[in-house]
Amino acid sequence: MSLKLLNSFNLFISLLFIFIFLLFQLIFLFLTFDLIIIQFISYYFIFNFSFQLTNQLTNYLFIFLQYLKRSNKIGDLGIQRFGFALEQCTNLSNLTLDFFANKIGDEGLYELGFSLGKCTNLQNLTLNLKSNKICTISTLRLGSALQQCTNLSNLAINLYSNKINKSEELQVVSKYLKLKRLVAIKINFKW
Repeated sequence: MSLKLLNSFNLFISLLFIFIFLLFQLIFLFLTFDLIIIQFISYYFIFNFSFQLTNQLTNYLFIFLQYLKRSNKIGDLGIQRFGFALEQCTNLSNLTLDFFANKIGDEGLYELGFSLGKCTNLQNLTLNLKSNKICTISTLRLGSALQQCTNLSNLAINLYSNKINKSEELQVVSKYLKLKRLVAIKINFKW
């Protein structure tokens, strides 16, 4: 089988897989997704390893999936699986994640930070972590992990309604100010 034919077959299979997912999405539109989305992301990237999709197609799918995560209660396990998938998108330069009310705790934020640290091409990052179960230590770990993103110039994080005391806010902000190439930063404890 020629290489060109094999690549065409891989692209066809990949597009078929995406079509099936979109069909599945329409069928279950009004149901609670919980871990279904995260499981799909994990399976997709395992599939991606096998067939080596282009980075552009991977990034487009990832951008589409970022809007499906709000208020799904994915928790620490779900965010860990999401982080594994995120690590595969090495060419991302702009990323907006809305994890509002997803029951993410300290372990989940640690895993997310670890995965974001591997996205070294990130330039713009927006994280909505409002109404989770995050404390000061995990936000500091996230700041340490983001130091690996050497191209990061714009950062916005919403930490409202988490377990961060008023007295600890300055400690969190000072950690993020240590990011080397950061031009604009916005950390909200009340958004």
